[in-house]
Amino acid sequence: MSSQSSASLRWSLLILAGFLLQVVPAHGQDFVWAKQMGGLGFDVSADVALDSSGNIYTTGLFNGTADFDPENVTVGDTLTSAGSSDIFVSKLDGAGDFVWVKQMGGVTFDVALGVVLDGSGNIYTTGRFQDTADFDPGADTFTLTSAGEADIFVSKLGPADSDGPIVSDVLADPDPVSISSGTTLTAIVDDSDTGNSDIASSDYEIRRTEGSVVASGSMAAQDSELNSPTETVETLIVAGTFTEAAVYEACVKGEDEPGNVGEETCAFLVVYDPTAGFVSGGGWVQSEAGYCQLDEACETAQGKANFGFISRYKQGAQTPTGETQFQFAAGNLNFHSDSYDWLVIAGPRAQYKGSGKINGVGD
Repeated sequence: MSSQSSASLRWSLLILAGFLLQVVPAHGQDFVWAKQMGGLGFDVSADVALDSSGNIYTTGLFNGTADFDPENVTVGDTLTSAGSSDIFVSKLDGAGDFVWVKQMGGVTFDVALGVVLDGSGNIYTTGRFQDTADFDPGADTFTLTSAGEADIFVSKLGPADSDGPIVSDVLADPDPVSISSGTTLTAIVDDSDTGNSDIASSDYEIRRTEGSVVASGSMAAQDSELNSPTETVETLIVAGTFTEAAVYEACVKGEDEPGNVGEETCAFLVVYDPTAGFVSGGGWVQSEAGYCQLDEACETAQGKANFGFISRYKQGAQTPTGETQFQFAAGNLNFHSDSYDWLVIAGPRAQYKGSGKINGVGD
């Protein structure tokens, strides 16, 4: 086949590519699914690529307003070209369902003709553009201006951020804290390994270990401005927040600029009553593989284990009250005390005895 006829066949295929069709490589060519994208203008898909997870990436051009997920009402699935045609890059999952679509281009005729991915999930496109075109599909701008009627472009897009930030180092100072005092809660919210987007916000909850919330709200950047993928955040838990001595949980979660909310991370916060005899404390230890003997999964697990405790005698009581918590999340171990038998405080040393349950079972 000549190069001219190859080019003619290629563009004939492109004109028909307003939909995406999948068939299985069997003798019968059984139909699996087909997806439609586009609008009332001239829309063309020029190339398709797959990543290691089977997600599908297409690129080409669209004219006017095009819906890249017409089966559903999805935020961000409809684009409108700035000129006679703009470039699109679209991602579908392995079942052909819409994930996202990006737009690049300017006020004239721009088209992408090829797309490929590397092992890290970066997306490379190439094609042609006229006049001035913006190749940053986000809120920022990166423009190129053609030297002649049309120039070649090569563009690289990083992996899309679809994961929330990770929270670590949740700390209160002071901890333990007197029931009549306040404490400052700090944490590190980090998106550098989950998309590298700037942190948009961070929230906290202070709650009893059984779930009741005693305080909640937003946290501020320690440097006064949320403007980077890693932020140290803080908030003041004011005096009067706590009404009883107990072991509380201080939980923090973060949200990045694209709107992804990460899982919360919690630490124990011990609140004591200085008017009563008591012992309290909290912290964490590093548990290595083999330390936990609960079951096989726990025996091989390793990571940080958090603990917190408080015990005191109420006036006239013969047995102490309080609470002890020990959590080893990596090994799925959660110990919570049920009752105390005794408490002995001698100078700087305190000992107490009681019973409780591991993962809600036993005594």
